[in-house]
Amino acid sequence: VVGRAEVRQVISTPKAIVAGSYVTEGRITNDSEVRLIRDGIVVFEGKVDSLRRFKDEVKEVKTSFECGISLEGYRDIKEGDVVVFSRYGGTEVKYQGEEYLILSARDVLAIVD
Repeated sequence: VVGRAEVRQVISTPKAIVAGSYVTEGRITNDSEVRLIRDGIVVFEGKVDSLRRFKDEVKEVKTSFECGISLEGYRDIKEGDVVVFSRYGGTEVKYQGEEYLILSARDVLAIVD
Protein backbone atom coordinates (compact mmCIF):
# COMPACT_ATOMS: atom_id res chain seq x y z
CA VAL A 1 0.00 0.00 0.00
CA VAL A 2 1.43 3.33 -1.10
CA GLY A 3 -1.28 5.62 0.27
CA ARG A 4 -4.88 6.15 1.26
CA ALA A 5 -7.38 8.91 0.61
CA GLU A 6 -10.78 9.54 2.14
CA VAL A 7 -13.59 10.73 -0.13
CA ARG A 8 -15.02 13.88 1.44
CA GLN A 9 -17.16 15.20 -1.43
CA VAL A 10 -18.43 13.74 -4.69
CA ILE A 11 -18.39 16.12 -7.65
CA SER A 12 -20.39 15.30 -10.76
CA THR A 13 -19.15 16.68 -14.08
CA PRO A 14 -20.45 15.90 -17.57
CA LYS A 15 -17.37 13.76 -18.29
CA ALA A 16 -16.70 12.05 -14.95
CA ILE A 17 -17.52 11.61 -11.29
CA VAL A 18 -14.72 13.13 -9.21
CA ALA A 19 -13.96 12.07 -5.66
CA GLY A 20 -12.97 15.19 -3.76
CA SER A 21 -10.53 13.53 -1.40
CA TYR A 22 -8.09 14.09 1.45
CA VAL A 23 -4.89 12.03 1.54
CA THR A 24 -4.79 10.46 5.00
CA GLU A 25 -1.69 8.30 4.67
CA GLY A 26 1.38 8.00 2.45
CA ARG A 27 1.25 9.41 -1.04
CA ILE A 28 -1.06 8.67 -3.92
CA THR A 29 0.03 8.50 -7.55
CA ASN A 30 -1.76 8.59 -10.87
CA ASP A 31 -0.16 5.32 -12.04
CA SER A 32 -1.08 3.19 -9.00
CA GLU A 33 -3.55 0.35 -8.78
CA VAL A 34 -6.54 1.41 -6.68
CA ARG A 35 -9.19 -0.22 -4.58
CA LEU A 36 -12.31 1.61 -3.49
CA ILE A 37 -13.45 0.43 -0.06
CA ARG A 38 -16.95 1.10 1.27
CA ASP A 39 -17.89 -0.08 4.76
CA GLY A 40 -14.87 -2.40 4.82
CA ILE A 41 -15.73 -4.07 1.50
CA VAL A 42 -13.78 -3.67 -1.75
CA VAL A 43 -16.34 -2.39 -4.27
CA PHE A 44 -13.95 -1.51 -7.11
CA GLU A 45 -10.48 -2.51 -8.24
CA GLY A 46 -8.80 -0.75 -11.12
CA LYS A 47 -6.83 2.29 -12.16
CA VAL A 48 -6.87 6.04 -11.72
CA ASP A 49 -8.35 7.91 -14.66
CA SER A 50 -7.36 11.35 -13.39
CA LEU A 51 -5.56 12.83 -10.36
CA ARG A 52 -5.84 16.59 -9.91
CA ARG A 53 -4.92 19.37 -7.51
CA PHE A 54 -7.21 22.29 -8.19
CA LYS A 55 -7.46 22.19 -11.99
CA ASP A 56 -3.97 20.82 -12.67
CA GLU A 57 -3.32 17.19 -13.57
CA VAL A 58 -0.62 15.88 -11.18
CA LYS A 59 1.47 12.73 -10.82
CA GLU A 60 1.27 12.47 -7.02
CA VAL A 61 -0.31 13.99 -3.93
CA LYS A 62 1.17 13.64 -0.44
CA THR A 63 -0.37 13.22 3.02
CA SER A 64 -2.56 16.06 4.35
CA PHE A 65 -3.35 17.48 0.90
CA GLU A 66 -6.67 17.53 -0.94
CA CYS A 67 -7.16 16.34 -4.49
CA GLY A 68 -9.69 15.17 -7.04
CA ILE A 69 -9.65 11.52 -8.10
CA SER A 70 -11.61 9.92 -10.93
CA LEU A 71 -11.51 6.19 -11.47
CA GLU A 72 -11.25 4.43 -14.82
CA GLY A 73 -14.66 2.98 -15.72
CA TYR A 74 -16.31 3.51 -12.32
CA ARG A 75 -18.82 6.18 -11.28
CA ASP A 76 -20.47 4.90 -8.07
CA ILE A 77 -18.34 6.87 -5.59
CA LYS A 78 -19.82 7.96 -2.27
CA GLU A 79 -18.71 10.25 0.55
CA GLY A 80 -16.86 8.27 3.21
CA ASP A 81 -15.36 5.77 0.74
CA VAL A 82 -11.65 5.06 1.12
CA VAL A 83 -9.40 4.86 -1.93
CA VAL A 84 -6.34 2.67 -1.33
CA PHE A 85 -3.40 3.10 -3.71
CA SER A 86 -0.89 0.30 -4.19
CA ARG A 87 1.86 -0.72 -6.55
CA TYR A 88 1.80 -4.49 -6.17
CA GLY A 89 -1.80 -5.32 -5.39
CA GLY A 90 -3.38 -6.16 -2.09
CA THR A 91 -5.03 -4.10 0.58
CA GLU A 92 -4.33 -4.40 4.27
CA VAL A 93 -7.54 -4.64 6.30
CA LYS A 94 -8.23 -5.07 10.01
CA TYR A 95 -11.26 -7.17 10.88
CA GLN A 96 -12.15 -8.14 14.44
CA GLY A 97 -8.63 -7.37 15.62
CA GLU A 98 -6.86 -9.42 12.93
CA GLU A 99 -4.95 -8.03 9.94
CA TYR A 100 -5.60 -9.46 6.47
CA LEU A 101 -4.16 -8.82 3.01
CA ILE A 102 -7.07 -8.56 0.58
CA LEU A 103 -6.26 -9.24 -3.06
CA SER A 104 -9.82 -9.28 -4.41
CA ALA A 105 -13.41 -8.76 -3.32
CA ARG A 106 -13.73 -12.56 -2.94
CA ASP A 107 -11.10 -12.48 -0.17
CA VAL A 108 -13.36 -10.20 1.90
CA LEU A 109 -16.22 -12.69 1.65
CA ALA A 110 -13.95 -15.52 2.78
CA ILE A 111 -12.86 -13.56 5.87
CA VAL A 112 -16.39 -12.60 6.88
CA ASP A 113 -17.84 -16.14 6.50
